[in-house]
Amino acid sequence: MHFLKENRRFLILCLVFALISVQRYCMAFVAFALILTLFWLPITLFKLWRRPAERVRRVARLGIWIGACLLILAVHAMRMNLAQAQADRVAQALEVYHAQHANYPADLRALGLEPEQLRSQYDIHYWFRDGEPTLAYSSPSMFLFTNIYDFKLHRWQQLAY
Repeated sequence: MHFLKENRRFLILCLVFALISVQRYCMAFVAFALILTLFWLPITLFKLWRRPAERVRRVARLGIWIGACLLILAVHAMRMNLAQAQADRVAQALEVYHAQHANYPADLRALGLEPEQLRSQYDIHYWFRDGEPTLAYSSPSMFLFTNIYDFKLHRWQQLAY
């Protein structure tokens, strides 16, 4: 109980940071926090060495902060892997359809998929531009990164705006 009382503000800060950072497209917060950590870490390590009385509190805070950052990174990695896997399934279904029909479907419903659900859950979009199919999805962690499937090379290309 004493630990919680003594570190209440720091725990609240970590909780707020984690709740904001795990949201979709908020990986930039984590990058900013990791940059701040690079400045904070040497100071903390120096104080650990120079002030033995504060070691337990500082080590606990350091552990909490690193744990929060690792948890946030794990959530974003999971989201990116899920989006990539779903986009790969859609691309594979489009390739199978093309092999069977010699053209690409006008809509993902022809593959038995729900475009609205793919858009809302994974930000996957499919459309035709100049008669060519385009399959794309945004990175769930960084809002300026988009992956576009190249139907000629059969691979994903990442675009950063």
